[in-house]
Amino acid sequence: MPRPRKPTNILKLTGADKRHPERMRERENEPENKNPLGDAPADLNKTEAKYWEQIKRESIDGVLGQADRIAVSIAAK
Repeated sequence: MPRPRKPTNILKLTGADKRHPERMRERENEPENKNPLGDAPADLNKTEAKYWEQIKRESIDGVLGQADRIAVSIAAK
């Protein structure tokens, strides 16, 4: 089983897009995360909301989005 591809924004952060531009050509039409993670849900208590913000702050921009809200909520709890 092949290794999963790294997200494009992580490759850009590490400079791989500059070192291997040919690899980036196939990702030109790749969908972008346009829905950010957002604020903590109202059902989290004060401590869990702090963990939510910590996870959000420590993640790489653009990696976590609206689709990850349930997973981040579970991790914060």
